[in-house]
Formats: sequence, C-alpha cells, structure tokens
Amino acid sequence: MRKYLFTAVIVLIVSFTTHSQTIDYSVDSVSKLLCKEWEAEYVMMGTTKLPKFHFVFSFRNDYTFSATSKTANDTKNGTWTYEQNKKYITLTANGKSHNK
Repeated sequence: MRKYLFTAVIVLIVSFTTHSQTIDYSVDSVSKLLCKEWEAEYVMMGTTKLPKFHFVFSFRNDYTFSATSKTANDTKNGTWTYEQNKKYITLTANGKSHNK
C-alpha cells in the first residue's frame, strides 16, 4: 500500500497545470530550474489538502533524482527526462515511468 501511495504522490507532485503547458522551456532551462532540492509538506487532491505527506525531492544535473518520504522513511531513486515537444517531465524509478 505504501509503495502505491508513494508512486501516486510522485505523479501528483510532478504534474503540471494547463497554464504551464503554454510555456516553452529549453532542456537547459528546465535543468537549471529543476535541479535543486524540493520539499513538499502536503499534497492537494482536488480541493482537499492531505497534510500527512512530507517529501523531499532532489533533482540532479546528471538526470537522476531521489524522492524521500519523511513520513514513511522511504527513498526512491531514479532518472528524469524532459520531453520538450510534449512539455512534461518523466520520472523513472524501479523500471516504471511516471509523467505529466
């Protein structure tokens, strides 16, 4: 159950809104913007705030990332790619890809 919940949260966090789809970023620009540590203290599902999720995402310039759940004490490692023509980021961990 925790594995599926963790995967669902990763998908939610990397999802872009339709407003961000109109912005045209180069691969270098996305890398500069994305490659740092990001901390999420809650997740929004629709209009409902789920405060029990505390994640730290670390994106690196070598196109790798780690996602650590502070509440479940679990870390997933993987790779990321930016699909410039489709304007989304794909995260791949444990052989499974997630994008939005």
